[in-house]
Amino acid sequence: MYSKLKVLLLVNEFRTWYIARHLSYSAQLGVEEALRANQVECEVLTSPWLPRVLDLTRGRRFDQIWVVGRLDVFDELTLARVAGLGPVRLGMLSESAEYTDEECIISPGLKDRKKIIERRLPYLTHIAACDEKDADELNARGVTPAIWWPQAVPKRFISDSSAPPSRNSAIFCGNPYALRRECLKHPELKPLLRYVTSREWSTIDPILFTALHLPVIWPIRCALPMSERVFAQYLSHLRSLRQRCFEGWLQTLQTGRAVVNLPHFVKTYAGRVVEGMAAGRPVISWEIPGRPQNRALFEDQREIVLFAKDNPDQLAHQIRRVIGDRELSRKIVVNARKKLRRFHTSETRVRQILEWLTEGRTPRYTD
Repeated sequence: MYSKLKVLLLVNEFRTWYIARHLSYSAQLGVEEALRANQVECEVLTSPWLPRVLDLTRGRRFDQIWVVGRLDVFDELTLARVAGLGPVRLGMLSESAEYTDEECIISPGLKDRKKIIERRLPYLTHIAACDEKDADELNARGVTPAIWWPQAVPKRFISDSSAPPSRNSAIFCGNPYALRRECLKHPELKPLLRYVTSREWSTIDPILFTALHLPVIWPIRCALPMSERVFAQYLSHLRSLRQRCFEGWLQTLQTGRAVVNLPHFVKTYAGRVVEGMAAGRPVISWEIPGRPQNRALFEDQREIVLFAKDNPDQLAHQIRRVIGDRELSRKIVVNARKKLRRFHTSETRVRQILEWLTEGRTPRYTD
């Protein structure tokens, strides 16, 4: 259906794995994979090579341009050049635009996030926002047409069977900041919830990733003429590393009896929710307040288990229930897997976005 569509995909990337690890394959190069699965002709550029990599597009036009990730990574001069490459320009916002005063104290960089996004909106024609509130606000203001973009996972990573857990506890894998740190130290949760690091850290891949983006060699690259061959080799290495690290992440999620999604700043389910489901583990997540569409994605106690943000005792209770009742755990895994395959594969999500951009059809993410 979309075999004649040409899309330029600009993806957010970082120069060290320590920083880049938080950016899921599903929400980055997984978008490329899903575009190609929908028969779209897709060309990928990554942010560390901007703006010079745009020289490779000189004299060419695209039907659509998708900018994926944090918009503050893409400066206005770059976006102005991109705006001349195609009539439809989609910004896929991977973070919320607004944060509480408490969140801004913990992470001061969040304070100006909305202002930065606002300055980049004139270069975009459409927005897919991971936070439903941001999409609603943009539509209410009539600034830029917007849809909500909940997370998804490439269908090939959804597991029908998985290795038995190596821990008799739930696990959390991610950055242990703020309230997360308090949860992990809570006396009732200590024996029930283990903090684990992702499996790729025991391999050479993080070193290879960082070497691929070494600041030492970047000035040399920038001094040389832009080469399609060199950039194609870089992309090939990056795809392999990103996929291997993602596979290691999913294997890490399988080490526990359940995957816990502790509170975070972005007001939508983190990627670990759908990825934990894809890995074949029951997911226990904090209930994000004021986001009814997000709440409706998965049915509580049937496809997911929820707990209140400021209630570690409730989290402890839910973990005990899930890891202590194997039949309940099995049912949650099976039901969540069915929901993933029906509504939350990357291929489906990208098709829904394409339908919205080309036909104006609003996506449906649940029954």
